Amino acid sequence: MKGQTSTRTKVLHALMIVVLTILLLLFIAPFILVVINVFKTKADINTAPLALIGKHGFTLENFPRAMDKMNFVTVFGNSAVITISATILTILFSAMCAYVIVRNPSWKFGGMVFALMVASMVIPFQVLMVPLVSVYGGLLDVLNSRITLILMHTGFSVSLAVFMFHGAIKTNIPNELEEAASIDGCSKWRTFWTIVFPLLKPTVATVAIIDAMAFWNDYLLPSLVLGRRELYTIPDRNPDLLRHLLQRYRPDHGGPAAGHAADPHPVPVPAALHRRRRDLRRSQGLIERYGIRKHN
Repeated sequence: MKGQTSTRTKVLHALMIVVLTILLLLFIAPFILVVINVFKTKADINTAPLALIGKHGFTLENFPRAMDKMNFVTVFGNSAVITISATILTILFSAMCAYVIVRNPSWKFGGMVFALMVASMVIPFQVLMVPLVSVYGGLLDVLNSRITLILMHTGFSVSLAVFMFHGAIKTNIPNELEEAASIDGCSKWRTFWTIVFPLLKPTVATVAIIDAMAFWNDYLLPSLVLGRRELYTIPDRNPDLLRHLLQRYRPDHGGPAAGHAADPHPVPVPAALHRRRRDLRRSQGLIERYGIRKHN
């Protein structure tokens, strides 16, 4: 009986691996196709898009054309400044807001603010598009500004970040640490930055990864806020590159492919490092908890 169960488990596991492998290949197939064709000439892309190497060999001519049409240095700088600034502001404001709400449970206004933040997460952004442009563009006239976009990114992402920091502070950081710091003469401000915030590193990393990916890849909000081309981000500039090349060099797929391939995604690297550090901390915690010692 046990042998049949073991065999069935192995078969199910093998089937799951096969299905997941097929899904993985289907998921990354477009990216692989872009990477393959970005180093081909226009003729090779049109005649043999699935071939690893075209008849005319390996070429880098697509990248200079894409860089020139995208104004890559400028749009990359805009994306970097907006993403980094909005992510830092989101982390700082959300952590401080969550700390005040958690450590003042009797403050009714704080509870109302937290409830409103949680409730606002169910409102889709599309509902706010028209009022956003009407108010900030028509009445206040503050569109076409990186600062406006940074503040909007921060405002739209604070709710989820506060929710995450609220749970982390409430469940993982005991009051005794802050009481000990208070006895030693620490103010609330110093206690937060020297004791509480360093203990929130896993949550900070999670919020940073989620928000940085969202800010870097966002197309809709920057397209509504930024109207001048010199303020465009990479997601806003890629569609213009695609339209320009398809209209002028039809059918030319090398330029758009190079533009998409040149769009860097720096977030997976820190995400992988964060996961490695998290697994290491988890292992160290188990070692300390159960008294497991390494054998030399």
